Amino acid sequence: MAKTTPIDLPNYTDEPVFVPIVAIGASAGGGEAIRDLLASLSPTTGMAYVYVQHPDPSQPEDLLSLLSLHTPMTVVEARQSMPVVANHVYVLPLNEELEIRDGVFSHVARPDQASSDMPIDQFFLSLTEHQKEGAIAVLLSGSTVDG
Repeated sequence: MAKTTPIDLPNYTDEPVFVPIVAIGASAGGGEAIRDLLASLSPTTGMAYVYVQHPDPSQPEDLLSLLSLHTPMTVVEARQSMPVVANHVYVLPLNEELEIRDGVFSHVARPDQASSDMPIDQFFLSLTEHQKEGAIAVLLSGSTVDG
């Protein structure tokens, strides 16, 4: 008989896995700062990073491609119902507001007035309300009052 080696199977449970979340807010001019920050982070911190940029419609950027060049972590666009995974970088889509609820991204209705559009504040507040102790907020730069 051939000798077999036991296989370590993942621990599947119905309980969600708690992942500390580092929310990073910046105005459209914060690109260099976020790239420097990601380049200096270990890819195995056990935390998830969520980048929230206050949009500048006159300068659209491909944030996923730009940020992916500066970190070995997986960089993805956050989407409705997407669970947060450790050692990943999430970019909130421009012109969409998301928050965290029980470790999952959740869509937020956008304000009617563009002047009240504050995606950094919205996301930071959702972290304080829903993530509590596992929340860290970093503001690299702000635009007007957002952040």
